[in-house]
Amino acid sequence: MTSLTRRFLYAIEQATQSRVRKALVRESAKRAKATARATAAQGPAAPASARRRTRRRPLSPPPDPEQLKRDAEFARMRALLRPAAEGLPQPAPFPAAPVVQPQRPATPGEVLRALEKEIQDAVPSLGALGPERCGARIAAWAGQVRELRDR
Repeated sequence: MTSLTRRFLYAIEQATQSRVRKALVRESAKRAKATARATAAQGPAAPASARRRTRRRPLSPPPDPEQLKRDAEFARMRALLRPAAEGLPQPAPFPAAPVVQPQRPATPGEVLRALEKEIQDAVPSLGALGPERCGARIAAWAGQVRELRDR
């Protein structure tokens, strides 16, 4: 049985290789024809020195004197304003809420009200947090609400 499978695979491989060779020959013939057409359309070949001259890029226009003045003024203003931007005090990191263990609310309603109060107290200071810390804080609150819902 294995010899039959091997012969079958060999025959498939030979057929595939034959098709690939034919496709490569056709593709190379198409490329050769396209190259010949492009060469014929360009006319007689110019000397190499002439081709180099025609390939050079045109010179860029001279700089605008007004633009040079604007650039100089912009650089001067940046130099003047840079120390002011560096001297600004950095916002203080949000202090962690003190961990106070109040009496645990007995009912789920009391727990929800306590969580609501905690969120209301912390919302004004969320803007001072970075996006990661703010997202983490909100995710923690959402987890607490889900826990209450699942009870």
